[in-house]
Amino acid sequence: MSISLKVLLLLALFIALQFSSALNLQKQCSTNTDCKDYEECSFQQICTSEGCQKSQKKQCISVGPSSQQFTRAQQNSNYLSQSYQQSENEQIQPQLIIKSSKDKDSLISFEKKGDQQQDHTFKMGLQGLDNDFVISKGENSLLVIDAESGDVRINKNLKITEELKLGLQSQIVIGKVPQWIMIHEEVSGQFDLSKWTLLNGKGKTLKQTKCGGYTLLGGYGELSLEKLQTQISLANYKYSNVKIEAVFHFIDAWSGQTAYMRLPHSEAYLWTDSFDFTQTKNTLNLCGSDIGEGKFSSQIEAVFSSDLGIDKESNTLTVEFGTTLETDAQYSSYGISSLRVYIR
Repeated sequence: MSISLKVLLLLALFIALQFSSALNLQKQCSTNTDCKDYEECSFQQICTSEGCQKSQKKQCISVGPSSQQFTRAQQNSNYLSQSYQQSENEQIQPQLIIKSSKDKDSLISFEKKGDQQQDHTFKMGLQGLDNDFVISKGENSLLVIDAESGDVRINKNLKITEELKLGLQSQIVIGKVPQWIMIHEEVSGQFDLSKWTLLNGKGKTLKQTKCGGYTLLGGYGELSLEKLQTQISLANYKYSNVKIEAVFHFIDAWSGQTAYMRLPHSEAYLWTDSFDFTQTKNTLNLCGSDIGEGKFSSQIEAVFSSDLGIDKESNTLTVEFGTTLETDAQYSSYGISSLRVYIR
């Protein structure tokens, strides 16, 4: 822990101890000998926005560290460590409470002298009639937490150096535009075969095969007449739109047949594409038979509302891939190298 951070923690502890009397955490006393080193036995003056009054009995009131002790804390963390350990052992829970009238802000201000052209003032607390929690620099708010919904609004650049974890109901909004959040991903070589169903497979077992630089779900000799289906749970998510991204691969002798992606629940087709190997020349043979892959990859991106294709009872999305091929998978086939699902 750096010295500057320790000093900040010490300052926070000092402030908390100064205000702890308002929380009735002090014990009663007769003389200073009944109190700790950093406390004195005295009547407590308790003040609120409506006025001040003196406590009826003497209490041990924290006077905080002396200026010499605070200066030493900048060079040595012993005082801070002892104070924290003492607080921890005795289960003291100091709090700082700032109250104001209904039409006033409750703020803590941090100021530092510097260049007059630069504003070194930071404030945080409850601000405005809505009592939103605000962190601001000067007069510009940097972060706002809505008092009613709990939504967090960041008005400056957000730099994430480690990781950002969001709850199931979370939503990122940039410039009033909701951002897509990926909730499902399967990529080359990492498909969970147990979550995929092979239709028209006649007892065939679904496999992953290599073609080009990909490990495909299906692929040469595996998928032709067969259809692929998978289900993605959308339970507990808050969303109004869904986006599906996938990559479809045409392998060998397609003669103008069509590939598609659809939502079986609503029978809605979201994407189609076709390929005719007779219209290509000088192709590269990536896998399969001697016929080259004139159109190996096709990118899929489909955006639709939550009213389309979602089973409301189970709150699941079923996605299906298929073709109009009528030949054996040894002659013409297909595969999938990625599937991603987003919501917003």
